[in-house]
Amino acid sequence: NLNEEIHFAIQMNTSFNTEVEVIIEPFEAIGFYSDKNRIRIILNNLLSNAFRYARNDSQPKYIRIYGTYEENILRLSIKDNGVGIHTEYLDKIFMMFFKTDEKSKGSGIGLYITKEAIHKLQGDITVESQKNVGTTFT
Repeated sequence: NLNEEIHFAIQMNTSFNTEVEVIIEPFEAIGFYSDKNRIRIILNNLLSNAFRYARNDSQPKYIRIYGTYEENILRLSIKDNGVGIHTEYLDKIFMMFFKTDEKSKGSGIGLYITKEAIHKLQGDITVESQKNVGTTFT
């Protein structure tokens, strides 16, 4: 159940920033079958980043999850209005051990593992981001 997995990943990561509102736009994924462990890894890594890299200003913080499921293709997007990623780093963020700066909170392997898990499921991942505006992973 994809909705259960989304809610589970949210629950696992809410403690990183309780000020973030999570908006799930409903969509049907009836008949969706996949590797539960890989789906958990993907959702956990993407949501973990969205919670951890929320902005520190007074602006309301959000993560928006939306998707479609048609003809056996799941297209899932996780969008936030967090700190964003500099354009110069977008082609490097899926590389093993890459961090945008030394103060980065992560180990530099989360997005690498996410991309590998998606490829094992015969999928692809894209990112759109602007510094101080937010990021969308699809």
